[in-house]
Parts: sequence; C-alpha cells; structure tokens
Amino acid sequence: MISDRTRLGRPAGSVRLALLLLVGLFLAPALSAAPSWQTFLYGGNSYAAASDGTEAWIGTGAGLRIYTPQPAAARVRQMTSDDDLPGPAITALAFVPGGLWAGATGGAVGRYDFETKTWAHYGSAARFPSFTPTRLVWDGQDIWAATAGGGVARFSPLRAEWEVWDRADGLPSDQVLSLASDGDAIWAGTDRGLAQYQPRTHTWAPLSAAADQIDVLGDAILDLALTTNYLWLATYTFGLARIDRTTGELVSYDTLARDYAAGRIFRLLAAPNGDLWIATNSGLIRAAAEGTGAWTAHPRGPWEVTGLTATDSAIWVATGTEGVYEYRPATDTWQTYRGQEALPSGALSALAAGPDAGYLGFHGAGVAQFPLATGRWNAVTPPFGAPLRVIDLAVQDRWVYVAGADGLGLYDTREDTWQILRAIDYPELKGDDWTSVVANETGVWFAGPGRLAHLGPDFAPRWVIDLGGETSLDPRAWPRLRLDRHTGDVWIIMATGAVRWERATNQLQTLGGDWLQPTEAGLAEREGRLIRDLQPDADGVWVVGLDSVAQFSKVDGGLTLWTADAVPALAEPRLVSSAAGSVWVAAAAGLCRFDRRLGGWEVAPWPAEIAGQVVGALAADAFETRLVWVATARHVARLELAADGPEWRVYPRRTGLVPAVSQIIPTRSVVWFGGLGGVSLYRRDLGALGVP
Repeated sequence: MISDRTRLGRPAGSVRLALLLLVGLFLAPALSAAPSWQTFLYGGNSYAAASDGTEAWIGTGAGLRIYTPQPAAARVRQMTSDDDLPGPAITALAFVPGGLWAGATGGAVGRYDFETKTWAHYGSAARFPSFTPTRLVWDGQDIWAATAGGGVARFSPLRAEWEVWDRADGLPSDQVLSLASDGDAIWAGTDRGLAQYQPRTHTWAPLSAAADQIDVLGDAILDLALTTNYLWLATYTFGLARIDRTTGELVSYDTLARDYAAGRIFRLLAAPNGDLWIATNSGLIRAAAEGTGAWTAHPRGPWEVTGLTATDSAIWVATGTEGVYEYRPATDTWQTYRGQEALPSGALSALAAGPDAGYLGFHGAGVAQFPLATGRWNAVTPPFGAPLRVIDLAVQDRWVYVAGADGLGLYDTREDTWQILRAIDYPELKGDDWTSVVANETGVWFAGPGRLAHLGPDFAPRWVIDLGGETSLDPRAWPRLRLDRHTGDVWIIMATGAVRWERATNQLQTLGGDWLQPTEAGLAEREGRLIRDLQPDADGVWVVGLDSVAQFSKVDGGLTLWTADAVPALAEPRLVSSAAGSVWVAAAAGLCRFDRRLGGWEVAPWPAEIAGQVVGALAADAFETRLVWVATARHVARLELAADGPEWRVYPRRTGLVPAVSQIIPTRSVVWFGGLGGVSLYRRDLGALGVP
C-alpha cells in the first residue's frame, strides 16, 4: 500500500503582502401522535459540513441544514437567508467557542452567536476578498478562510477586518481549496500545491518533494487533515499522501484505487481516537491508529463528497447532489437523508394534498409525491418530458391532475402511470399553456388564457369553450379556478371580474360591475386584476375585491357589499376562506369573521408578531373547525376559537418553517404549507381528533 517515500525540500522564499479583489465563484415515518412540524426545503448542492460534536451542520445552496441525531433518524431543521445568514448558499463552516463562522458565495462571511442567536457580518465591508470562501478553520485564536481566487484571509478581532495573503505573498495559487491548523502552524492547499504559513516573516512558503520524486505536493490539494503525527493530504491526481510532522517524510498511498476502488479522494477527517476517515468516490475508508492499524472499507456511492464531519455517534457525509448520509460505526449502518434533498427544484409552483399524500409541482421539474405512510419523497415526473413546467395541481381520489405551461397531465397514483394531453393531439385545446385546475368526482376543469376545458375523470376531453377577454403575459391576470363543491359550478377569476360555468345549464354567467372598481386610482393596475380572492360556500359566493368584500347569494342572485367606509375592520381585504359555516377574511386590522346570525362582522386583531405584515395564505380548517391558519412571509399563525375567546399562536420562521408561505391545505392528519423553495407539514394530534 505504501510506496513513494521522499523528504521535503527546503521551503521557497516569499515576498510582500497584497490584496487582490476580483469576483469569484465556488465550484461547482409514521404519523405522529402529538402535534409536530416537519419541513422540506430544496437545498440544491451541498458544499460544506461541520460539527460541534452533537449536531451535523451542512452548508447547502439554500442555507444551513442542521441534523440532530435521534435513535431512528435525525431531526432536521433549517436556516436560510431569511434568518440573516451571510448569503443564500453556504460554502464553508467552522465552529468556534460560543459561535459558528459561515462563508457564502461571492465573498460573504458571518459569525453566529449561539447565546444571542444573531449573526454578525464580516464581508466586503471588513475587507474580505470578493471570492467565495472554500474553507474556514479555527486555530484556537483566529479564524482563517480559504477562497476560490482571493488567497487566504485571517480575521483580526481587534480591527474587525481581514488580513489577506495571495500569490504575491508566497501562495502557489490564489485558488485555495483547503486549510489545516494545529494551533501552532497552518497549511493551505491550493490548486497548484501546498504551502505553510511563516509567522516570523508573515508570508507563505510553498512545500515541494525532492527533485527526483513525483511532486505530490505540487498537485491540487483537495483536503487536509491533522492527526497526532501526520499531516494528511487528499490530492487530485495522486490520491492520498501524508507528511510526518517530525521528520518531514512524505509517504504516498498509490494503491487505494486498486485495493478499494477509490478512483478519487474528496475529503479527510481526523477522529479524536486517531482514526482517519477517507471519503472517496466509492464510499468511506477508515484507517485506524493514524493508518498504522486496520484499513476498512465501507462502500457507498458513487457520489461527489463535499463535506465530511463527525458527531458523537456517527460520521456525516455531505454530497453534491445525492443528499446527506449518516454512518453509525457502532452498528455499521447507514441512514440516507435524500428525503431532505429529494425536492427536484426550489421553484415550487403548486401544492395539492389528499388524505394519504401530498404533491408538489415545480416550474421546470415536474411533480414530487410525499406519501405520509413512508415519509419519503418520490419523483413522479412524466416519462414523456411534459408537463414539467407545472402551474397548478388538483387531487381527486386516485388521480392527480396537472396544469402546466407545456400541457396537461393525469397521474394515476394506484397504477403509477401517466396520461398526457397536448394540443398536437387535441387541437381544440388551442394551446398548451394552462394556469389552473380543479376536479371533483364528475370530471376535471382546466383554465388557460381565454379558455376553459372540461375533461372526464378518465381524462377524455368533453368540451373547450372560449372565455373571452384579453390574453395577458402577466401571471397576476391569468385565469384562476374555484370549484363550488355544493353545486358543481366552476368559477373562473379573470382580470376584470369573474365568470361562472353553471353546471345545471351548461352556460357561462358573468359576475362583475362597478362595485369591483377600487376607489384608489391605479390600484387595479398594480394588482393586475379586480378580484383578489373568491370562495364559494353553501349559501353563496364570497368575493374579495381590491377594497371591498361582497356576497353573491345563490338564492336570489342578490349582491351584498361591505366596504371599509361601512366596516373599518375590512380595510385592505386580501383573502377569504370558509369552513363549517364560518366565513373568514384577512384584512389589514386582523382576521374578520362574518356572523351570519347578526349579519355583521367581528374582528380578531393580528398578534404583534405579524401585525402590519401582508398575509400570503389563509385557510379555515374543516377538520378542526375551531382553527384558522394564516401565513405571512416570516410566520405561520393559528387562531383558535377557545371557550373564553379567540386565541392566537404564532410559529416564527426560526422554528424551521418554510419561508414565504403562499398555500395552506388542511387535511385530516396533516396541514400542508407551501412556500419559497419547499413545504412544511403540521402533523396533528390524532388523539385529540378521535383517530385511533
């Protein structure tokens, strides 16, 4: 296993300190018995891993993902740029006493204080190079940063700014890929070799092998790790090597590819007990007792490892695109957290749910399914390449209906099969751009610019009718559908009003008039439509205009209108929802409920945490009828109609909920929240609902 042995040559000299500022870019369960939250965010690629010994922190393209080990599977929570991270994509991590340093793409760096739970930022304003940090290392006194193009930087707490070294100061290259420190010395691995910091001259000295040996130390140094006696190197071309820290002897391990199918070494980890963990393209290798003991392979992959760290009981492997893996040496078992990484995209565009599963639609990445029984995400993208640009979803029985910007789709959850319908097959569709879908036991309706299509439950086309009006490229003006489950009528919200398809007569009827026109000039232009929301219920249809609320009676066709002048609590109404006979409207002052007995409104003022924020989603709960759910960009709130009056409970973003919730769907066992880049699930207390 051990081959090439050579001694290090004398360190080369170095010159002045300089600061180079350029733009850089980093390389690329079962249902719970008690209420609980679970969040799934699209993390993009993973870039970094670090641990405080008890939790694994993973830097991803969507921020930070924190894994807390549990007996079965880890509990996962999130931090994103909404939590004041240095940037949206975290590429480097290092723990320090009482805090965590994190680097983000583009040269953003910050320190998180665990006591105050706040971030302090030390990026370009603190003279950090405008390059993505690739590694962060704590030497016991200072924090050091490697950058992808800006050399190495060290933070000075006294001056609260960074000191920077680059090629002019002795580094073999400004592309620094790895760092290591033992408290006395620090090494930097670049794409052109290894260097050691010289504190006496305040410069860096490149290290090289003897002239008659292969220059392993001149290769790209992907990672560094320190054990008691050795500095270990993962090199791009020559694989694993080590330097004896006392004698300077260099040892190259060139048979790993043959012995362990390890064609590429990505990351190294020195364990406290002296073992060295080596992450290769084909799994993990454990070299006991600094490599002098047994070498054991733990096959996995193929993968591209971007981070390697350890907690008390496990080794954690972060990969570029394959998720996060937890290896437990005591039981020789693996846990794969692809469930947290399996969302195919961050461009969440639609959410639908049935009693047993939830479905997410993505603009450009198709559909993902989450069966509650398995607790795992499944990609159910159609095999024919469309529709992938999903705009809306609807679930009815075993069917999932997809309205896409590139066609219509029907997914049979029982048979795991797709049917696709496009204008090339059925010209009457008049195009493949669809914006909304609703379904019941009698069929499915799709709306697109200027048209409404009706298909049977089996996806057989029945008719397509022209809705009239102008076709707009503005998504705010796209047709949106609402299904009246009491009558089977379908309401189409248009830019200038609403149209009802009446099932009994198979005719279209228009709902509009001067009462929809706002009193504030220009408001309609800013909103892109005259109706903000529409909700059918047993007695009528509730319409939220730009500055009014109206009820259209099913009995006599009459219209009752409330404006802020008459009911101040209804100023700036936004959304309406109804369940169990109650009608709720989210307005500027609070959540308003219509009292049918008195024919008037009562208001529950917003709690302080969300007062003044724009409500993005509202849902009256048909399963726990005393509850109403509300979401803003940073919070989810729940109003409970308790015996002694309404009570608010607010769930802030720091609890790990998906940000910017725009859709809420209550089901029997779970409430679904679709937001920016993912989804959150609130699992109900099934015992309180009387579910065995």
